[in-house]
Amino acid sequence: MKRVVGRDLLTTILKEAAPADLRIVGRMLFHAAIVGVAAGLMGAAFFAALEVVQRLILEDLGGYRPLRAHGETFLPEITVGHFRPWLLALLPAIGALASGIISELAPETRGGGGDAMINAFHRQDGVVRKRVAWVKGLASIFTLGTGGSGGREGPTMQMGGALGSTCGWLLRVDVRERRILMVSGVAAGIAAVFRTPLGAALLAVEVLYRDDFEADALIPAVLASVVAYSVVITIFGETTMFSNPGHFPFIIKHLPLYALLALLVSALAVMFLSSLRTVQRVTASLAIPRDPAPRWIAPRRAT
Repeated sequence: MKRVVGRDLLTTILKEAAPADLRIVGRMLFHAAIVGVAAGLMGAAFFAALEVVQRLILEDLGGYRPLRAHGETFLPEITVGHFRPWLLALLPAIGALASGIISELAPETRGGGGDAMINAFHRQDGVVRKRVAWVKGLASIFTLGTGGSGGREGPTMQMGGALGSTCGWLLRVDVRERRILMVSGVAAGIAAVFRTPLGAALLAVEVLYRDDFEADALIPAVLASVVAYSVVITIFGETTMFSNPGHFPFIIKHLPLYALLALLVSALAVMFLSSLRTVQRVTASLAIPRDPAPRWIAPRRAT
């Protein structure tokens, strides 16, 4: 008798709970797919705009071709213009000035972008202002397109996170789902620009913590990354990253060398981060004649 009652109770629970859980999971994945489409279109636009600006300013005007892998551009190969080293010394400064002025529209876009995304996840419940995506995109295009020091990782993380947060606002989701959509947007943005859907999802859920990862966001992040990647390759097509990758056989005797290389890279990374933080502290303490100085003169000062 007890067994029959227990079985009936379990059947009732499954009938009532399972459809609700499936609806929640399905809704979450559907929202993640929407984020993936938006991030894919954004990533394609950012990638194309940055390539065009670098072609016009660095290659045509400055006569300098940035070193990149074969599959990192969609523009055809051309003959680089006359090399003008004096102009290359001015272009990054002009681009940084333009970036500083644009960042006045959203001061949280100053800096690399990764730290701002992590701060928004932990301290702002995944809320990122809607303007951050396009302000960060324009500022990064001016900085990177004129030869400024930096990479595309941070900007794509912040832009993707902003898109995920905006989609959460439009879809009227709760705090938990908005945070997950923000992480999904980060993964989708990285996948769209770097064409690495699985790696982007793993990075997005792991970079938020020092010794942990956001497990609840893993599946939505993977889905958003795959969707964003699919959107980008639909626009630009598929291509190999390296034109002649060659063949590198695995030799077991080389394993100690790999371990030594890992230790060396770790030590260099610590040295790089230490020197970077030192330079940031020194430049932040520099006096500017006008006080208070306009933030666009020293964009890093407000971070």
